[in-house]
Amino acid sequence: EALRRADIPFDLEVEEKDYGLARGEFKVYASREELAGLIKPMHGGDVEIRIKPVERKSLEFVPLKGEKAVQVRKSVIVGLDPGITVGIAALDLDGNIVAVYSERNMAVSDIVRFISDVGHPIIVATDVNPAPGLVEKIARSFKAILYVPRESLRVEEKNELLRNLGISVDDDHQRDALAAAYKAYLRLKPKLEHVDAKLRELGLIKKSNEIKALVIRGYNLGEAIMRVKMRERPKEEVKALPGDESVDVKPYIEKIRELEKTIEMLERENQELRTIIEEQKKRIEKLEDKLACYDEEVRARIIRGREIEIRDKKIAHLEKELREAKAIIEKLSRDLVLAKRMHLLELKGTAIPLKVLESLTWMEIEKLERSARIKKDDVIYVVNPSGAGKSIAEYLVEKEIKALISAKSLPDNVYDVLRENKVPVFYEDEIEVRRIDDFAIVDREEFERAIERKLREWEEEDKEKKIQGFLRLVEEYRIERIKELKKKAEEGQT
Repeated sequence: EALRRADIPFDLEVEEKDYGLARGEFKVYASREELAGLIKPMHGGDVEIRIKPVERKSLEFVPLKGEKAVQVRKSVIVGLDPGITVGIAALDLDGNIVAVYSERNMAVSDIVRFISDVGHPIIVATDVNPAPGLVEKIARSFKAILYVPRESLRVEEKNELLRNLGISVDDDHQRDALAAAYKAYLRLKPKLEHVDAKLRELGLIKKSNEIKALVIRGYNLGEAIMRVKMRERPKEEVKALPGDESVDVKPYIEKIRELEKTIEMLERENQELRTIIEEQKKRIEKLEDKLACYDEEVRARIIRGREIEIRDKKIAHLEKELREAKAIIEKLSRDLVLAKRMHLLELKGTAIPLKVLESLTWMEIEKLERSARIKKDDVIYVVNPSGAGKSIAEYLVEKEIKALISAKSLPDNVYDVLRENKVPVFYEDEIEVRRIDDFAIVDREEFERAIERKLREWEEEDKEKKIQGFLRLVEEYRIERIKELKKKAEEGQT
């Protein structure tokens, strides 16, 4: 907080452990004199503060500053990604890539030197908000404009920016730096294209780089052109000899002509803006006249039409709800009649109630246990048995259910467990099931006959299996006996 209040840029790196923060390192971009009175070394409790100056291996490179740098070197937009590995990217004022570079443990002086070798930064950009302290320091050292996005750029957005540039980079640091520079360029692109268009009209496109740099710094186009023109003038006017009273007016005439051209250009700009304003005024007047044509009668007709439309939609919606309600009532009436008949059959003892499971899963079984419980001699009806496991079948066997009826084929492992424990299994093509929602019955006599038939079939199948098994054992014994006799015969011959 003390550093922020003093407007001193810094970066913070922390090391975390299981018990919390182990250490923190502030990289402060300021001289020791600037820190005097703000931060003091201390040691107490669990906290220790040490201040160490950063010793430089060589003299720090100090860049050219201000307008002189713009005049001497090509102006660029620089993107910077600070950290352990520093990423640097530079674009010229036409959006062309000038440099992309990254290096681990790069000193501030090396960063400044690299940027100065590339050109003079008019803008230093970052891809995060707020801007890191190192980026602020670099921007101040070059007297450049600091560009910070409204919010930190997402990875997807940075990748999209690089795809638009049509370039691939070596690492994420180069990507972040290049995305920051290109984002800053796109912010200025309309203004820079407008400046280029005006300079083509005036035949000054060769001075585009210098003039655009000054426009970015805040000069209007006329002022920027005048400053560039003044730089081209010789520093010292040619003085007349002492004895020569004639005056050379040629420089003054040229200056007047330049001023006239600038004035003419500004007047054209002014006229273009006035024309746009007049066109907008005329359009507004036409729209106001058109709006005034709609009198009270027209507006009332529109309102009535909307009310009728709303009413018709509401009637259609209510009619639809009425049809749906009638259909539900008819179905419930039919179900009620059938339910009464089924209940009457159950009371007479001619029908057996079934306990319905929509699926043969633990969730459905638990639901049935909570509502009606599965008891001994219950008959279970399953709508969809797919996915059931052996453990569910064993659970039903433990409950001693009388039989299980399924709408679809049971999984083999479930069927085998039930058959092994003599729990009859039926499908809907073997016995008729009458069902309404969670209520279902089967005819008692038909059910009892089906159980006898099923158990008899299984018993016959088991007997057949036993006979086949016995015959197989006899056959195996006969083959083994023949082998033994042959072996003894061969031994007797020898």
